[in-house]
Amino acid sequence: MKTCAIILSVAYLIDRILGDPRYALHPVRLIGRLIAWVESCIRRLEWVSRAGGGLLWVVSVITVLGAYGVARTALTGLHAMAPVVLDCFLVYSCIALRDMERHAVPIAHALNDSDTERARELLRGIVGRDVSKLDASGIARAAIESVSESFLDGFLAPVCWFAAGAVAAHWLPLNPLPAATGTILIYRVVNTLDSMVGYHSDHHRQLGWASAQTDDAMNFIPARLALPLMVPAAVLCRLNASAGWRIALRDRLKHASPNSAHTESFAAGALGVRLGGPTVYAHGRVDKPWIGDGTDSPSDSHIIQACRLTACAGWVSTVIAVILLGYISQGAPHWGAMGGAAASLPADAEAGVPPVEVHGHGQGL
Repeated sequence: MKTCAIILSVAYLIDRILGDPRYALHPVRLIGRLIAWVESCIRRLEWVSRAGGGLLWVVSVITVLGAYGVARTALTGLHAMAPVVLDCFLVYSCIALRDMERHAVPIAHALNDSDTERARELLRGIVGRDVSKLDASGIARAAIESVSESFLDGFLAPVCWFAAGAVAAHWLPLNPLPAATGTILIYRVVNTLDSMVGYHSDHHRQLGWASAQTDDAMNFIPARLALPLMVPAAVLCRLNASAGWRIALRDRLKHASPNSAHTESFAAGALGVRLGGPTVYAHGRVDKPWIGDGTDSPSDSHIIQACRLTACAGWVSTVIAVILLGYISQGAPHWGAMGGAAASLPADAEAGVPPVEVHGHGQGL
């Protein structure tokens, strides 16, 4: 468990420093290629149905977990710390908080320079809607929505599932680190499936049903945990935390998805803007309800504030998760302590992973 806390801390710091660079062998890109290939096979076999979508889900998840298991086993024979390095790399690859900031801040700068065309072009890289007719306020609104929504599925949900996998393994008991890494990989596969086939268009309605439902289920608890985590973040950023909480409680269920409006509604209240409204996507127009009761004309400054809010919420979330994992590693009861096998050894020690000692007090968090 202590190793899990360290891995999460290191992965978070790497994300803050490097962001999420694009390269051909990025794990999430490889997951996307796998999904596209399996989908093409299913379509060639004419299994475009909910059952076919379930098969797509199962094959994608099992293949990714199998590849992870093979890689980790192979690395164990090279050096005791090699699997730990692999786990750290994969956890870092599954979170993407800084990357959204790096996309959104240039949009704010373009709007500040009154370069609407440039802002539209930059926005096109992070949203699926038609941006061709958006004015400056519409561009800012779309950027704020993307930043606030990405806090959930780009960062908080994967962190929650990493911690959940570690805690579950501790209770069984199993080795928490590969269990936590495997769990965060499952989440990232499910979320990538949803982003690729989970649309309600005719092309994906049946095949993407299982992926969309599973993604909703895996984001359900993290979406609700996001609200109390964003309150201290708003306070630290000197935003209106009470308005964020009030608007979130009122508007968090206005979207068709049970989860997507939670972080968006808090951001709307904290920033004093209105989000949502009619939106044109590639598959058609969606008449979303309005969220928030602030200004109808968000600006570039609101995009910067949204980035600061999610960055601070990420810091708060990581600190709490690390403290939780550290507390459990220091003696919280687990199944082994109540009579299970191997109660005398920490799970990391059972797996041959040497203890990792941390010096300092995590000031980088």
